[in-house]
Amino acid sequence: MKLSLFLLLATLLLASSEGKVLVVDPSGKGDAKTIQGAVNAASPGDTIKVMPGEYSGAVIDRKLTVQGSDQVRIEGTDHGAIIVNAPGCTLSSISLDVTGSGPGIVLNSSGNVLKACTVQGASPGILAGGDDNRLTGCNVQGASAGVEVTGRNNTIQDCQVASRMGLSIKGPEAKVIRDTISGDVGARIDNTTESLITGCQIRSVTGLEVSWSHNNTITNNIFSGQRFGVSLIKAHGNLLEKNDIAGSYTSGVDLLESNKNILKDNRMDGSKLGISLRSSWENTLKKNTCTRNERAGIYVDSSYRNEIYFNYLQDSGNGILLSSSSSNNLTSNLAEAGTYGISLRGAPSNVMTNNTMRSNSYNFRVGAGEGSKALKSGIDPIDFVQEIDQSNIVDGRPICYLVGVSDQKVPQGCGFIALVNCKNVSASDQALYNNSAGIIMVNSSQCNLDNCTLSRNEMGAFLLEAKECSVVRCTSDRCKLGISTLRSSDCLFQDDAAKNCHESGFRLYESLRMKLDDLKGESCQEGLSLINSRLCQAIGCTMERNQKSGISLTTSHMASLTGNTLCYNDVGLSVIGSNACILEGNNATSNKQSGLELEQLSGAEMTKNKAYYNGQGLFLQSSKRVALKGNDLSFNTHHGLRMSASSGCNVTENIFMGNEVSGINMVDCQENWIYHNILRDNSYDNALDNGKNHWDAGPKVGGNYWSDHDVSGNPGRDPRKIMTSGQDRYPFQDHGGWN
Repeated sequence: MKLSLFLLLATLLLASSEGKVLVVDPSGKGDAKTIQGAVNAASPGDTIKVMPGEYSGAVIDRKLTVQGSDQVRIEGTDHGAIIVNAPGCTLSSISLDVTGSGPGIVLNSSGNVLKACTVQGASPGILAGGDDNRLTGCNVQGASAGVEVTGRNNTIQDCQVASRMGLSIKGPEAKVIRDTISGDVGARIDNTTESLITGCQIRSVTGLEVSWSHNNTITNNIFSGQRFGVSLIKAHGNLLEKNDIAGSYTSGVDLLESNKNILKDNRMDGSKLGISLRSSWENTLKKNTCTRNERAGIYVDSSYRNEIYFNYLQDSGNGILLSSSSSNNLTSNLAEAGTYGISLRGAPSNVMTNNTMRSNSYNFRVGAGEGSKALKSGIDPIDFVQEIDQSNIVDGRPICYLVGVSDQKVPQGCGFIALVNCKNVSASDQALYNNSAGIIMVNSSQCNLDNCTLSRNEMGAFLLEAKECSVVRCTSDRCKLGISTLRSSDCLFQDDAAKNCHESGFRLYESLRMKLDDLKGESCQEGLSLINSRLCQAIGCTMERNQKSGISLTTSHMASLTGNTLCYNDVGLSVIGSNACILEGNNATSNKQSGLELEQLSGAEMTKNKAYYNGQGLFLQSSKRVALKGNDLSFNTHHGLRMSASSGCNVTENIFMGNEVSGINMVDCQENWIYHNILRDNSYDNALDNGKNHWDAGPKVGGNYWSDHDVSGNPGRDPRKIMTSGQDRYPFQDHGGWN
């Protein structure tokens, strides 16, 4: 009897704890026509089943279970379509097609569960303002904002969100697990802490934004998109681990003004930048894989004291690129099969140990900041002061980076050599290839490079603010620039060769008193070029088959060019804006345009030069006070000498013979003196003159010898008329009759 009574009471209690079930049906066949009506009629613990139909919104103010069905349309308010103000509620299988401008489901209380709910048309679709709520298997789409979390310890798991803003997390300790998110911004963590995003697939323009937030964990996610995969802005202490970030992102992971974050075991593929640090400090980048990133696998700009180690960089514009950044530590990174391996650009005082660079077009680069050209005068020697030891390897050979040493010899077998702030250091018999520069000498004096092969570098050798240094018997092959100087003085280049260089074989920029002896430049764009350099000498050099000039001087005053051979170039020798230069005994033969070109000069001496078989022998333009004496300008396909817009020049004791148009052609020139020249057998005419020039120096000194004018006497008295204008009043009977 007692046992039967006990069983009856237990059954009644169990039935009471399960609660009753209320059906909402707009046709009137259920317990209520509206959701709110069912809520009002329910007791805590009851279950409400919602049938298909159109409903107005509801406020749930007691612990209930609400089970929905497809084809439910709810007209919400500005405050929400379904508002849960009671803790411990469960909403499952609710499909809301919400009209109105407010949110779909609002969880103002804690400990609620949403399972397999679908929300369309609301903004946000779900708003979790309370703590400890859980969203599982929900589908939110079509809204400008998907899920917004402001409470603590909310979980969004196995959900699908498609909206312009997928997840907005403003509350701490949120957990986003195995969700699929698409839109403009996948997720945003804003001014909060200790959230977790893991196992998600985020396909959005920007995957995740973390701003003013710290101690969050982003792990094991897959990102694809176009702008940023993960963006940290003024965020610190966050962990990004084992994420896969692939797509045409501007940056796979971007840190701006952020510190003490850890990026570990992530994979970045196909972006413009794999990982970028901007104005950020004390971050750790460890064991990340960055492949096929257009500009750089890891890019560090204006950032310091970052730890970058054990990263793998492949097939990128730069494996690691540091710009305007200092005091960073690069350890045990591998950069291969890219354009540049590791680049330090305007980035002094960094530490490199145990890094490996291999099979890159240029393994290692150190130099000017990104805003500077390779030869821009703004390059600062301080940019080259680094702490780099021989544990760093380029194509199997050590980097020999010497700073502040004296009276030493560089060890054999280096892959890259730097002499910075050094004195009396020598390097010989080295083979240096596939770097930005094979060797650099910076702010160093009395250092020497001898018998080295410099191939496939951007610059074979680069001297910056070097003094009394020498480069002897070295060969540069297939470099952009063979040997280059900037702001250097009193250095010697002797018996060096540059072949197949894309720009200049030899280039001197803003340099002083440089001596260039017996250099050879072949099949480069320019053989030897001097720019803004003074008092330099080029002696006995051979420059041939260069696409532009064999030798070019631009605003390089008081240079001396003696005994150089210039053949088969576009222009043999070009001198522009370079005053008081001396050109003596040079041989310019078989150049396509001109053997010799002098432009915009004030004062120059050109003696005993030969220009044969060129387009024209000498082109002199916009110049004054140039002395041409004892030159042989013959057998050219146009003119021996063509002068334009020039005045005050002396043309004496030269030979103009066998040119196919004319020996001398004067265009818009005046007050030039032309006498004691041999003009012989030039095909069209020996001379033409459209200006007011002097073709003799009076009856005693006389004029010129003309092969097409018979005259008696040295000089004679029978004038020779010049085609178009002018005359030689006192021509000579014999060539050389003035001697």
